[in-house]
Amino acid sequence: MDLPEVFNDWSWSQQSISSLDNIVSYHLEQPYRPDWELIDKAYDSCVGGRNIIWLCTINNRQWRFYEADDNQWVLIEAKREANNVTLDGPLVPIYFEEKTDKKVWAYLALGTVDFLQQSLLSIYNKKIESFESINRRKDIWHLKSGMGTVTFSQKGDNVILVHTVPK
Repeated sequence: MDLPEVFNDWSWSQQSISSLDNIVSYHLEQPYRPDWELIDKAYDSCVGGRNIIWLCTINNRQWRFYEADDNQWVLIEAKREANNVTLDGPLVPIYFEEKTDKKVWAYLALGTVDFLQQSLLSIYNKKIESFESINRRKDIWHLKSGMGTVTFSQKGDNVILVHTVPK
């Protein structure tokens, strides 16, 4: 695995960050909890950690590290394009991927799916074509005019929001 120093010394498994989308990230296995003293010493110019998402640029690569379900810690590389956000709101960009038929952005938001959806409804109400329910009520939003779909997944105290736009 091509992970930053300190992180490369730990054991990881690869899993999806969302129950509705296949976006692979690294899930910390050993140690069970990150050594924040070691991280802070190695990356003293980075922000966040412990209780909020950790954001860091290391060797021109952007990394995000946060706590998800059941105290599971997740590390994901956010490509530079992830910062070209497609949605407004209380969202932290954590991922971008461009495929032959679509572009995919993933965001992290603190709180519950219900709270995030209420916040975003005030902004996007007129841009929503329909709703779909898979794992919970209205967890997929189909947007109008080729704006794609938005999915919501609760992960611990956070929400993973994935915006997929067809090319």
